[in-house]
Amino acid sequence: MKKVLLSSGVVACTLLGLGTITTAFADTTTQQSATTTSVAPGSSTANSSVGQPVSPSLTLSPNAISQNYHLPGVPQNNVWQSPFDFTVPAESSGETASVNLVQWESNGTEADAQYRLVSTDGSATPWHRVTGTYTSSDAWVYFTDMLSGTYYLQVENLAPSDLDGNGYVHY
Repeated sequence: MKKVLLSSGVVACTLLGLGTITTAFADTTTQQSATTTSVAPGSSTANSSVGQPVSPSLTLSPNAISQNYHLPGVPQNNVWQSPFDFTVPAESSGETASVNLVQWESNGTEADAQYRLVSTDGSATPWHRVTGTYTSSDAWVYFTDMLSGTYYLQVENLAPSDLDGNGYVHY
């Protein structure tokens, strides 16, 4: 099992399973591993489908980090697409790409957004929802079993006011 220390005690481990998506917070202090579920600090085993704080159980072998993206006040129900693309090379096919993010709503309400990666051939990963305001800590979204190709990041604002934020794509 390959383990990679991400930050603040978050450990990534090998995970097998096509299309699995997990979210983790960089300020997580519990280091736990699993193959299909993760454990949130101070709680029992949790399903990681809706942006809950979890310790990731994934292979993370980034070859590169994208330039910083900036969400410029994305209106409700609008989709923002990164102005840059990034390429997952053939030798990295099957690896995990991740988005390291902070997000907040312009009016101070709780942020609610979806993240996905879209290939230039039109295929896309499933949306992954992240609910909550993250300014003093960051959140991570993981996309496993990436195929080689060129991708863009898309973010959809589900909250009633404009979404701001920034981050990086690790691939």
